[in-house]
Amino acid sequence: YRNVSPRSPEKAEFWERKGDELRHGETSRSHARRSASDIFSRMRGGKDWTSIDDSMELEIKISRAAENGDPEAQIALGHLYELGECISTAAEWYDRAAKRGNSDALVKLAWFYFDGKGVLRDRAYAFELFRCAADQGDIRSQLQLAWMYENGIGTNCNQRIARELNRKVEETSNTDRLCELAHMYDGGNGVERSERKAAELYRRAAELGDSFAQYILGYIYESGKGVVKNYKMAASWSRKAAEKGY
Repeated sequence: YRNVSPRSPEKAEFWERKGDELRHGETSRSHARRSASDIFSRMRGGKDWTSIDDSMELEIKISRAAENGDPEAQIALGHLYELGECISTAAEWYDRAAKRGNSDALVKLAWFYFDGKGVLRDRAYAFELFRCAADQGDIRSQLQLAWMYENGIGTNCNQRIARELNRKVEETSNTDRLCELAHMYDGGNGVERSERKAAELYRRAAELGDSFAQYILGYIYESGKGVVKNYKMAASWSRKAAEKGY
């Protein structure tokens, strides 16, 4: 699509992003959030579920686990209801998991209240939920809090705290968080898209010894995404990841 006639940069970007999603996929520890399908697989001992009967059986098991207070199952059930557009019921299950302190549920529920999705819009309460998740080190929430402080949404405007939160996120030495932040910049998820910024963050994680970041940095140098294409550097970083068994 980039090189044949007629060219289509939009389609090229679409398929490139699809490839990136697969490349990050389940191998990315920064995106190791358990979704409903992950729970299905775990309950089957790693086996895929394919038939309608299997999926119904697993949904019943998830429902039972959720009723018994398993926050992962509660999130999975909320996700299923959200996919089925039963938004208010999804919000109820996210709320149950959030009350157990689960950061993923806190973020989900915060966005529901921020957007008024399945609940009455309450950005002050959304702010509190984001803050609870941010206290657990959730990067998405820290960035959202910084934006809310910067713009006075859901809280009083405070540029100093906004700058501190942004700096805290940027200066982290936690490689999982650096990779998650890089992924956000690469896809423009919650931040302004920047391949250059994503490459910088992956480099920091790679230099701290993270094998996933080293692998991705190898791909970045191979493709020239956010950096000058350099096959020698691509080989070097890929070799570092390979030597760690990646």
